[in-house]
Amino acid sequence: MNKNIIYGLIAIIVIALIGYGIMTTSKTQEAAVLKRELPTPQNLTPIEKKEPVEGMNVPQVGIDLTNSVVRWAAKKTLVTTNNHIGTVQFVNGFVNMEEGTIHGGEFTIDMQSIVNDDLTGASKERLEKHLKSADFFAAEEFPTSEFVITKITPLENSQFMIVGDLTIKGITNEIDFPATITNDENLFLKADLEIDRTLWDIRFGSGKFFENLGDNLIDDIVGLTLEISVPKK
Repeated sequence: MNKNIIYGLIAIIVIALIGYGIMTTSKTQEAAVLKRELPTPQNLTPIEKKEPVEGMNVPQVGIDLTNSVVRWAAKKTLVTTNNHIGTVQFVNGFVNMEEGTIHGGEFTIDMQSIVNDDLTGASKERLEKHLKSADFFAAEEFPTSEFVITKITPLENSQFMIVGDLTIKGITNEIDFPATITNDENLFLKADLEIDRTLWDIRFGSGKFFENLGDNLIDDIVGLTLEISVPKK
């Protein structure tokens, strides 16, 4: 066979092999790039599922701010004659109400409106100023508190069990309590409950955080009475 023909065939075979190698390498690199760009299941951020708040789709009815109030009661643990009572006002609020039935609600409380009802004069002013200070509610830094009803369960004789989130000083805790809801000229909700103030970082005079307080020991439990009036529409 002519040597030129043999050399020609060898050259064609070499070129074909080199071309195949280049194509294979290119496809492998392309596949690697695609593999890097496609997110793996471990890298995907799952969508958080949130449960709907009960009553969120029920019409909102604003509360009667003039006839709605929060009453508070506090006492010293070892001194029975040094109890204090007072009020704090709602700044706004609404209930989710349909056909005279409450399904939920949100309420905002003005912490600058704290007043004392059992003292007068300088003693009254001094206590009110102290309650608004960082020792208690830090009303300048946290001017409002909020309560959001998340569930209402009917019981008997106009009684309901209410569950909700109470936020004070930027701290939220779930609370539950029984309430009476009457439906006369206005719908009226009244509830007596107690909260442990230390759960909201209100530590002043608490035996949980300070020792040897003696007569200055203040009870951690604060009594609250909610009175919420809702005009019918």
